[in-house]
Amino acid sequence: STVKAEIEALRDELPLFPSEADKIKNAVNKRVVFLLGGKESNAYKDRSLSKKVFANCYRNLKGNFENIGKYTEIKRKHRHEALRIVERYEPPFFLAQQIESVNAQRTLDLEGGAYHG
Repeated sequence: STVKAEIEALRDELPLFPSEADKIKNAVNKRVVFLLGGKESNAYKDRSLSKKVFANCYRNLKGNFENIGKYTEIKRKHRHEALRIVERYEPPFFLAQQIESVNAQRTLDLEGGAYHG
């Protein structure tokens, strides 16, 4: 019916529902952890670097939409596109270089307290 279509159109103009925002957040987590080299990687364990990559991914996502302060303000009608943007996210060159460099470093032998490379 026309009323149902109008209600759906109004709903699509609303910001993401919490469950949709959670799906996007989970997609960001999955993508960034993958790009960092997994949860066991040096880059993931480097809190400063991983925070930068997470922040950049969210900034990239928000930058694809007009006039939003938080990714949760993305309109419902754009939720599928938002997921595609996250799934295709690549860090900028300088962050990709940092990830590669940190992951190339050998992990220090924490028990011995010294590095014997």
